[in-house]
Amino acid sequence: MTTLSLPARAKAEGAEIHWGDESGLRSDDVRGRSYAPKGQTPVVRVSNKRHGLSVISTVTNKGEMRWKIFDGALNADILIDFMQRLIRGAKKKIFLVLDNLRVHHAKPVKAWLAANKERIEAVLRAQQQPRTQPCRDPQCRSEAGCHQARTGANQAAVGQGNLQPSAKRAAPTRARQKVL
Repeated sequence: MTTLSLPARAKAEGAEIHWGDESGLRSDDVRGRSYAPKGQTPVVRVSNKRHGLSVISTVTNKGEMRWKIFDGALNADILIDFMQRLIRGAKKKIFLVLDNLRVHHAKPVKAWLAANKERIEAVLRAQQQPRTQPCRDPQCRSEAGCHQARTGANQAAVGQGNLQPSAKRAAPTRARQKVL
């Protein structure tokens, strides 16, 4: 099935379309903005420790967003957990549109999807289709919010403990209510 025929099929089955994507947040951004008195070299103190979080999210055509923050790279177990949480309260079948990331083709993911085919179906975007990812905009906003939270004097103090609250603060209010 292509993403072009998906809306008609979703309407016929009474299903909901979720557009999914993954992204990473890192605390090692150095922007180079600084200030120094005339004649002195500006110095910006930054931490040499790198902290990162990953996020997987979906957004519907109505703008409802579901997301999960996790450590490390996306693997089959995390994707299956996210999909379980996604269908937990769903009243309709879900068509989950994903890119062709390797983990989307993993055997455990395919087995789980086959066992839950009445409640959720993954639709993988073909490589030749244009990159239309509605999830990118909220992720860009969350990444920008994390950048804003790290600027200035507190940039060196950013660690794993306060990167996640920055990501949650930067997320849209509507999405904050749908954390999985």
